[in-house]
Amino acid sequence: MKRTLFYGQLFIIFFIFSLFLYRSFSPIPEVVQDGHYHNSADSPVLLQGEWNFYPSLFIHPDHNPSFPEQAERVTVPHLWDAEVVDGLSYGTYSLTVDGLAESLYAIRMNDVRYASRVYANGKLIGQAGQVTLEASEFEASSRKYLGMIEPDEKGQVEFIIHVVNRDYFTGGLVQAPLFGEVSQVIDSVMLSKGIDGAYVVSIFVLSLIYLYLYILDRKKTHLYFSAFLAVLSFYRSLRDERVIEFVLGEVSIAPLTLMQMFSFLLLNYILYYCFIILYPYVIPKKLFHFTKWITIIFTFMLAVNLWLTLYKGAEVTIWSSIRLLLYYGLLHVQMLYMIYHHLKRFNRDSLYLVLGLFSFYMYIFVLFLNFAYEWSIVLYANLFLLLVVFYFSAMIFSYYRQKDERGHRLTEQIATEVQLKEYALRHTASQLLQKSTSLERVLNQIELEEYGFLTKEQQQVLIYMQQLHYEMKDLLQHLEDTTKKKSVKHERKSVALTHADIERQLAEIEFAHQDQLKGMTIHLTIHSSSAELLQMDRLQFEQILYPLIENAILHSRGTSIEVTIKTDDQWFKMSVADDGTGIEDKHLPHIFTSFYRGREEREEALGLGLSIVKQSVEQNNGTIEVFSNKKTGTEFIVFLPRNLEKVSHTPVVPVGEHDSSLTYQRAGSSMKILVFQEDVEQLHKTMSDLEPLEHTVIGVRNIEAACEQLSQQEFHLLIVDVTTIQHQDSIFIKRVRENYDMSELPIIVMARMANSLQSLLSEMQVNECIQQPYNANILRSKVELFLNMQQLAQLATRKELEYYVAQISPHFLYNTFNTLISLSEDAPEVVEEALLHLTVYFRAKLSSFQSKELVPLENELELIEAYLSIEQLRFGDRLHVDYSDEVDTRLYVPTMSLQTLVEYRINEGVLRREEGGYLRIEVSENEDDVIVLMEDNGVPIPESSFEQMNALHQSKVRESWLVAREQLKRLSNAHIHIENHDEGVRIYIRFSKEPIQV
Repeated sequence: MKRTLFYGQLFIIFFIFSLFLYRSFSPIPEVVQDGHYHNSADSPVLLQGEWNFYPSLFIHPDHNPSFPEQAERVTVPHLWDAEVVDGLSYGTYSLTVDGLAESLYAIRMNDVRYASRVYANGKLIGQAGQVTLEASEFEASSRKYLGMIEPDEKGQVEFIIHVVNRDYFTGGLVQAPLFGEVSQVIDSVMLSKGIDGAYVVSIFVLSLIYLYLYILDRKKTHLYFSAFLAVLSFYRSLRDERVIEFVLGEVSIAPLTLMQMFSFLLLNYILYYCFIILYPYVIPKKLFHFTKWITIIFTFMLAVNLWLTLYKGAEVTIWSSIRLLLYYGLLHVQMLYMIYHHLKRFNRDSLYLVLGLFSFYMYIFVLFLNFAYEWSIVLYANLFLLLVVFYFSAMIFSYYRQKDERGHRLTEQIATEVQLKEYALRHTASQLLQKSTSLERVLNQIELEEYGFLTKEQQQVLIYMQQLHYEMKDLLQHLEDTTKKKSVKHERKSVALTHADIERQLAEIEFAHQDQLKGMTIHLTIHSSSAELLQMDRLQFEQILYPLIENAILHSRGTSIEVTIKTDDQWFKMSVADDGTGIEDKHLPHIFTSFYRGREEREEALGLGLSIVKQSVEQNNGTIEVFSNKKTGTEFIVFLPRNLEKVSHTPVVPVGEHDSSLTYQRAGSSMKILVFQEDVEQLHKTMSDLEPLEHTVIGVRNIEAACEQLSQQEFHLLIVDVTTIQHQDSIFIKRVRENYDMSELPIIVMARMANSLQSLLSEMQVNECIQQPYNANILRSKVELFLNMQQLAQLATRKELEYYVAQISPHFLYNTFNTLISLSEDAPEVVEEALLHLTVYFRAKLSSFQSKELVPLENELELIEAYLSIEQLRFGDRLHVDYSDEVDTRLYVPTMSLQTLVEYRINEGVLRREEGGYLRIEVSENEDDVIVLMEDNGVPIPESSFEQMNALHQSKVRESWLVAREQLKRLSNAHIHIENHDEGVRIYIRFSKEPIQV
């Protein structure tokens, strides 16, 4: 498929080139015969054909040539081959045009080499350059210009054209002039200039687009291709209609030629450099640098020549062209080699490369034909340049798309590998957690003395084992959460690391890697005047020490590993050195990069160890360095500040006057936690562990102080630490539960034998029990859970009360009771009936918010009757109600929907009129439907409400009657229509008796 596409597009390029050759070699349609043209065309024509030519002779414009033997018949376009004397050649062209109407005509001189002037009927109508035989006064110009003339009384015009050329091997009318009526010629010229200008501007805009792409993605190819397009736009503005002259004015021949050469050189080199960026390994670097320096030299030489031409009047020499041809040969030989290299692979970007470069060569060949034979090339040159731009743009796009696809495939492979590794880690962590749970069960059984009594030494060992077990479980839980991609925040806790801590950690490493050590020793040397070496989080220090020792074990030659620690007043310096084979220079810059594995034999390694080391060091404001040598091995040196800035702690303030006080407080948010622990050190520890939650924590050391705090202020959580549930502890918890339920004040109990106390604590209505010694993260998570639960319970209660209170309009309630009070003496029976109606109304109102389901139509009508009775009692003669109900069919309607419509029309319709009005409600049925008709003579519904009704789905603030209307519309068997009529409003609701679908 690729080869078919390639050959098909190659055929198109050849077809365009063949068409160009065919047009160039085809006979020119000659409208001029024997120096005479009879005008019969309705549009401008090129005056091609047989002109009279007088070589080396200037014919006077008003002289009628009487020497026919001196005239020659030449075909225009014409390149003369006249005798050149002292670099000078000149001649005269003459032409007679007849058959002209009484109108204004114009002749446009296209390309005349290299100075010319035009006479029509003896009058000078145009000139380019200075036409003279004196070398000092001669001035060349290839400017295209326009001359206008009126024909004589015979309808004729006789043209005399003087042409002079110096120092150029061809001269004459290189292109035939354009002749026609003035308006038509001007239109033709403007069209040509417009097309050329649009062409130049389009290429320049495309260059700006690629420059914008470079700003976005910083890809050098986009930058250099943008430069290529900008230079191409500039180069095209120097040719044909010379768009550049719209900006700079007329440019003389020499600087114009040098600018064309200069821009074409840059065009070739930028294109060459784009290929080098895309395919950097095809061309040798030395050849590329040689080409770059040659380009710089040639560019400088052209710049000097341009300066000399502009300011010193120097001419362009043939040697400049020869040097450029040699330079182009150097560039294009390399680019042809690139084509050969990529044709062997024959992928899509190489296809575009070949087609683009081939189109560029076609353009160069067309330029050569124009240079050698003066053929007209405007259309075909533009076509080939468009193909160049298209194919090179497609090549760049294809190159980066294939690169992105390769990157995407590589990313997918890496993601698959990472998922497999995460699965393995998660599976391993889960299994280890299961083993840890089994170990915890055994330790608890030993603690409960199920296997016999423990001595004091055995109890100490058991406590130490439990502590190690919880540390291991915390690490495993952290690992499992990380592999599950949970958000894990490790709380730092700086502790004093001593000699013994370092020795213990090294002993653990030696025990864990005894198979790999095989006789090697880890030798520790500490130079410090203080027993406290460093203040740091223990886990983070292990994340630094362990990978460094493991890396040294792996690469050591089998003698020893030296760990040296030195301290001064500010810094902790640790060196880990092995006597292995060292790290290769090419790997040193990448050893701290995540997932980088420098040695292929360690396929099982993740490449994360040293990356974690560097991250941990930098998190503690330290630095790490590495020195490696093949003979002496590798040494890692870690620098850490000894006095790390600790996590800011809010001080624990005694409530009493001194530290022997029984109550302590840590300030925080409005959420208050009461902690009851008799041991003051454990109390301070618990309060410190709760500090990250930023709540107010009050600690007490006996039951009396706890009861006093509970009586004085409101708490949101209670934490009680007990060794065993003693009698006084159980009395205290029961007393708390007599005053607070489990949602009002959650209780967390911490105990050493938590598992055996679960049933007892459940009877005492304790919310949670935590095993001692506890894990700080677990404690904080439990505290947050129960605080949120307590807050939600309070919020739910408050919202429920507010909900019920909000259902009854205070204004409605106030006026109704005032009315009842005023009638209580005169008409007690009316008051009794009104109270019954008010009970029905309240019951329906409250029930509507307890249930969102449909209600029977008879219940809704009962509510409407009760409401109407109350409103008639309140407003008397201002409200006249005509109510009739003749329905026996059981239907269901949305709760409060009809009553809301009635209430809306009374309050916003009838009562808006000062004199009041009437409301008629008629409920009837036929064989298929139940019909509810409401009609009143109140104030009509405003247009704004109708607009809100039509855009109800877009409105966030809705009137209650619109919501009721929407509820009715959602029923499949309901149809509602609301309209204003002459006297008020009519609401028509029809319910079909078919089953309802909401």
